Amino acid sequence: MLGRGGTIVLPHPESERDPREWARLVRKHLVTIWNSVPAFLEILVDYQADPSLPQAACCANSVITAWPTRSHDSTP
Repeated sequence: MLGRGGTIVLPHPESERDPREWARLVRKHLVTIWNSVPAFLEILVDYQADPSLPQAACCANSVITAWPTRSHDSTP
């Protein structure tokens, strides 16, 4: 992806666990793919009142199967 113009967006270290900052960065940079551990995606989904989540890729040994439904149900 990076070879085709993709960009990696990371929060500043002091706000790396702040879902408000993650949501702000998603909107500001028009993030289209979210890649994190499942816990961070769950925090973002739980935080967002009016989410516009990008596609998500989670890296872990297990992913809670309800998340795709939860995140899909919460997208406009």
